[in-house]
Amino acid sequence: MPTSSLQGRIPYTAWKGDGRKPDVSYFRAFGCLAYVLVRKKDRKALQPHTRKAIPKA
Repeated sequence: MPTSSLQGRIPYTAWKGDGRKPDVSYFRAFGCLAYVLVRKKDRKALQPHTRKAIPKA
């Protein structure tokens, strides 16, 4: 995350000094279910309060 003590840069770019962003292409989403809250104004009576979120791979 960018930080004010590094003038808005992320620690990786400040440490490396060459200004390139780190390669994060190898990160993958894994087996965690997530639920999104459906606001009261967007649902009707007896409808569920949450909806299952599907991560994009």
